[in-house]
Amino acid sequence: MNLNPIYRIQTKASATEQIAWGGFEQKYDIEDGYAILWEHHHIFVGVVKGGVISWIDESALVPDSKHLLELRVFDKSKEYFFWKTPSGSIQGRKRQDDPVGEADAVEFVDTEMLLRAVVAKPLYEVLGTVQGENIFLKTRNYIGQNDIGQVGYVDSRMVNFLIDLV
Repeated sequence: MNLNPIYRIQTKASATEQIAWGGFEQKYDIEDGYAILWEHHHIFVGVVKGGVISWIDESALVPDSKHLLELRVFDKSKEYFFWKTPSGSIQGRKRQDDPVGEADAVEFVDTEMLLRAVVAKPLYEVLGTVQGENIFLKTRNYIGQNDIGQVGYVDSRMVNFLIDLV
């Protein structure tokens, strides 16, 4: 029997660093990317041009740090990830693939997740497609060992949106 693997494990240099939350006006070293913000009452989708997020939102709602759950700002080579801790503080990390300088080689698996409704709807026009076409979110899942030697996913990041893979 000839079985093909579902996922392909790859290796690349990648580095992470802890970063401080600078608010929604924070500028990122991303020229052409995207942002997804989860709040208690809403999900915002944005486009990043020249380091600045422009939110694509038809509602009158405005992003608010008080309601922030997670924010991911990403392009094909890096991601800024912010999340609210149980104590209410906002933590952050940046993951950069193929960074300039020293970085460890890490194994990873790329996957594609089909998006629907709240996240997909604002992206149709931005991605130059029509409603009804499938939009996928490409994620990268990094493989490593935990403190007791078990191997699994130790981090993940958003990479890009893809259209109609099926």
